[in-house]
Amino acid sequence: MKIRVIHVGKISPLLKEAIELYEKRLSNYETLETIEVRQVKKLPQDKTVKKEGANILAILDDEETVVALTEEGRRFSSIGFAKWLADARIVGQQVSFVIGGAFGLSNDVKLRSDLALSISSMTTQHDIALLVLMEQLYRASTILRGEEYHK
Repeated sequence: MKIRVIHVGKISPLLKEAIELYEKRLSNYETLETIEVRQVKKLPQDKTVKKEGANILAILDDEETVVALTEEGRRFSSIGFAKWLADARIVGQQVSFVIGGAFGLSNDVKLRSDLALSISSMTTQHDIALLVLMEQLYRASTILRGEEYHK
């Protein structure tokens, strides 16, 4: 199964090394592609969200499973998330996880999503959300293989 992680904005140099570590680890289990969507600047909030949303929608395929990371999304335990990922593998479609920018995701992206996923009820920067997602994807992969990483 191919996993894509689509995020708005650049990654902080402080977090880049940690994210790359999990990308490398995860690549041993899954085909992974990370796509950075350019952050829209100098527009009002509503226009920023709409433009970033349009840019995200232009990347998404009609046949893939889309997971939007949102505060109000569904919460999983790590084992529950691993089971969800296993079910997605059975379907065999590409899964794209989408992380919005400073103002979140547009309603159009949320409507296109097959699942809204919450990694926290608190607001986080997109690159912190990306780091947590990468770690949880790696953890899920080790759980599904019965490896010792998850304790």
